[in-house]
Amino acid sequence: MKNISLLAAPTICALCLAAPALLVAEPDPDGNTTEFQRMLAGFGNMETIAGRLVNGIASGSDACNDWTAAMEGGKATDADLSRPHMAQADAAGNVYIADKEGHAIRKVSPDGVITTFAGTGLRGDGGEGVASQTNLREPNGLYTFPDGTTYLLEIDDNCETGVILPGGKVRKIATNGMMTTVLTDPNLTPGRGLWVSPDESLIYYCSGTVLRKWTPLGGIEDYSTGYLSLGNIAMGPDGLLVVTDRSSRNIETGHYVYRLSADGATRTIIAGNGTTTGGGSGLAATATGLNEVRGIAMRPDGSFFVCTHRASQLWFIDTQGLIWLAIDGNRNSGTHAGDGEPLTTVKLKISEPRAVTLAPNGDLIITENDDGYIRRVTNICVPPEITKLTYTAGGTVTITWRSHREGNYTIEESTDLIDWNSTYDPETGNGPTTTATVGGGSPTNFFRVVAH
Repeated sequence: MKNISLLAAPTICALCLAAPALLVAEPDPDGNTTEFQRMLAGFGNMETIAGRLVNGIASGSDACNDWTAAMEGGKATDADLSRPHMAQADAAGNVYIADKEGHAIRKVSPDGVITTFAGTGLRGDGGEGVASQTNLREPNGLYTFPDGTTYLLEIDDNCETGVILPGGKVRKIATNGMMTTVLTDPNLTPGRGLWVSPDESLIYYCSGTVLRKWTPLGGIEDYSTGYLSLGNIAMGPDGLLVVTDRSSRNIETGHYVYRLSADGATRTIIAGNGTTTGGGSGLAATATGLNEVRGIAMRPDGSFFVCTHRASQLWFIDTQGLIWLAIDGNRNSGTHAGDGEPLTTVKLKISEPRAVTLAPNGDLIITENDDGYIRRVTNICVPPEITKLTYTAGGTVTITWRSHREGNYTIEESTDLIDWNSTYDPETGNGPTTTATVGGGSPTNFFRVVAH
């Protein structure tokens, strides 16, 4: 009998965030009335975990490559990042950064020390071997598994010359620090979206106006086409891909978020109105303008975050399809603000966000490109913790858990930690401990308790 609440599972903390709530006037048990408010209550304050200020000004955009040897092994907040495009975390709390113009993948440890995980800092089409001794060329996207295994997407976009050439690679960095090339795409045009299946047998990645698919037997194929300029991709809890079409600079059309069908042939607009203006917080996501929407992070209940580059905003889209402004930034601020403050609509907090991701522990990670910052908003939601689990031969499972609040909890069962059976009726937990007995369990399966 496996107790998932005691394992380092990648989505448990995020799952303790409130499930869908009806928009009613009467407050829910937490005293909140909207999913947006309940989401806000699950996060603490913003902090900068990488990138620095020089005389109050961001230092990450004054050259193509700002990294120096003195920064290696030092404080991440004393290091210069060079137009980073993506950051993701593993289950141990390390944050991996695609430091694009630094031609490297940086790693920030939980104690705030930054090191080079892959790349030498020299631009080049390196081979395979020790990742930190292999030249990279504009790593523009990455995908990190909870154990730290990291995939990166390389393109050929020379900052020094301004020349963009077709061609790129997807590489894998194993937990032992060795790098291998998974695929080479001679037709790859700039993109940063990258998703890898749990068994590593399926990869989706963005290439300009085309979303491509790779499998070991089928190789590279076009999966979904017809975009203006792809931003990023994520996998929804329903197993369907969600993509952002950021459009292009100074073009007033596009700016959509789509959910794709299983075969990639059909796309449904789930956010954006096709322009850069209109709509707003608390209104329909499909009636709201998203100015160069790029990053996207899906939550286990189907709600999600997106960030917009030109408008420097972070939006939350709830399960009812309503959109809420979580951060209102300032693209041309040239300053750095918001540390120590919660997610609110106060201005000037972020500038030119390229990506937003969720860490395995539920933390929100935002990548600011030209200013060269990685920001984190801490998840303060405490998940229910299973303290005892017993099984009888008749198939009855008795579970005792410790919870942080009163409310309803669902007991879910899985054979593989991917697909979860939530057919058990919700149980009322009155905290701090609750015991419930359900039928139909198996001693070889995993169990978890999910708060509503």
